Amino acid sequence: MMRMRIRGNSVGRSGTYGSGRGLDDLHAGKEMLMMDRGAGDEAKDEGREESDGRTRATEGGRMTALGGVGVGRAIAWMSLVVAVMAGGTGAAYASGVDVLLYDDGSGNLRAGAIDKDELLPALNTFVVEGELFGDTSLATPAFQGDEPGFFSVSDANAGVLGGLNTNLPGGAGVSLDFLVEPTLNISLSYWDDGLGQFGATPNGETMTLTKGASFFGTLGGASEVLGAAIGTTGIDGFIDDHPDFDLGTATPGVYLTYGQANVDGLDGPSNPFWLVFGTLDVCEQTESCTALQEAFNAGIEGQIEAGIAYVNTVLVPEPSTALLMSLGLMGLGHSARRSRRGEGAAL
Repeated sequence: MMRMRIRGNSVGRSGTYGSGRGLDDLHAGKEMLMMDRGAGDEAKDEGREESDGRTRATEGGRMTALGGVGVGRAIAWMSLVVAVMAGGTGAAYASGVDVLLYDDGSGNLRAGAIDKDELLPALNTFVVEGELFGDTSLATPAFQGDEPGFFSVSDANAGVLGGLNTNLPGGAGVSLDFLVEPTLNISLSYWDDGLGQFGATPNGETMTLTKGASFFGTLGGASEVLGAAIGTTGIDGFIDDHPDFDLGTATPGVYLTYGQANVDGLDGPSNPFWLVFGTLDVCEQTESCTALQEAFNAGIEGQIEAGIAYVNTVLVPEPSTALLMSLGLMGLGHSARRSRRGEGAAL
């Protein structure tokens, strides 16, 4: 049984669902249905799990209640001490929440989020959680990961998108642009838990984007990564692709990137999306965390919560503004294509 956690207005790969700004009643209803579907069985078999903070499900109905604990940049990770309630065995995270790419029914590329395990979309959610894993027992841990991925449903499942929305065209190339965030004016930022805001990375950290042998570029400062060709949709429009995000040796904490997508055959780029990456101990992947590792991860999770709330409050534009931005970007795309066609005709 998959569990779902509310994480503000965002979606996390642990099966997290938030409403997102302007998320319609259809998706909200689906979300509640999914939660209610598991409530009876889990109450009977595992016991109800409640906390006044964030609830993380563990084996046997036991739970670890963790408030919004932060890891101050000044103290980094080595001095983090968090009280963890007895009985927790480490949360089991269900992977499967990606950036959703789809056609709005008028040939315009849009980006949202989707729990791909349940094929449950959140079309108006633009902040998606990513996780970077490293060995925090090392003096200078390195962090990398491949979540979130980028996803389009197949022709057979396009109905889950609702309304006139449909999936991506078949055989279409998909590429990503990671840009300087327009409010922060940097392409990779770091959550300062003391100030309660994103800012410059503490030690000049950068993030590289790769896929297999393909190196797409490095984010940091004013550096951007443009046209990262991550894959091609199948004949039925399906894609589930996961580029690698690599911080290398870095200060533990929470990092933010800002991007948009392009798909051949659709007007784009898409509306922007924000990826909030937390640096977690690798024990999370195997549910083998010690109390100290669990405390470390809890602190990072607390920062993710705070960072996501900040992004939704400060950086994500209101729906009307986002629509205007999207239309403006599409207009630029049309102009560029007309210009290229004109140049071709002149030649």
